[in-house]
Amino acid sequence: MEHKETSHEPSVTWLGRLFYHAFHKPTSQTHTNIHAVFGNRLSDKQKKQLIMAFYSHMITLFKELIICLLRGVKPLKRKTDMQGLEHLLEAVKQNKGVLLLTGHFGNWEIGCPLCYVMLPTSNPAYAVRKPIKRAWAEKLLFANYRRHGLTIIPKNKARGPILDALRRQGLVFITFDQRAPAESKGTLLTDFLNLPAYTYQGLALLANESGAPVVPVSCHRLPKGRHRIEFHPALTWQEDPDSAAALLKNTVIYNQTLERLLLRHPEQWIWSYKRWQL
Repeated sequence: MEHKETSHEPSVTWLGRLFYHAFHKPTSQTHTNIHAVFGNRLSDKQKKQLIMAFYSHMITLFKELIICLLRGVKPLKRKTDMQGLEHLLEAVKQNKGVLLLTGHFGNWEIGCPLCYVMLPTSNPAYAVRKPIKRAWAEKLLFANYRRHGLTIIPKNKARGPILDALRRQGLVFITFDQRAPAESKGTLLTDFLNLPAYTYQGLALLANESGAPVVPVSCHRLPKGRHRIEFHPALTWQEDPDSAAALLKNTVIYNQTLERLLLRHPEQWIWSYKRWQL
């Protein structure tokens, strides 16, 4: 899909600027990703600004995360607004559970628990997460999820637990902008931001098997320490006589949806992640 210019100037803090000048290297994954994605669509000056804004975002993210690990996310409720809630509530009415399509937007580590504590529904919530190698780090990072009532579903054994969660009318957060292993049978080669990207087909399989609606949800940071959580209209399943083609068609739609959300606030995505084989 064609990249659209962002509607705002990415914000750079003095710490982000300092980090850029002290540590940034042209060989870094962040530099490689931003230059590959935006190419000549942005000037070198704009790409430098975006990189510094990304570092600014990540520094703020870690500060927020430390505070939330100590105090929980509930104090952030008064600094957070929620938009598009009607899209989620309409999906909940189908009584099939809801698959929440999201990515590494804004402060994703606090976004899911913050979203859940602000919801007016009583549906149980789950987050599909890739296990972390170090047990202490996993316990620390997932603390906010469990503290606020979310159940963690390990990504490597997710299908059965997700279907069980949907049968219980659960809201299942799925972070979809992760690179799938190329050799896996459950991997599709699609485009993400106009670059070939190995993508999991699991979300499409689950949506087709369960009939649960797929509702995109995003979180991004606003000025003055505020946050916004936004639900978007449910994605309509695209039929195809060929089941493999249907999975690919819907997976492409999921990627395109995340692209649009990402490009609204590009500095608040995880550019340091190896999403593509570049």
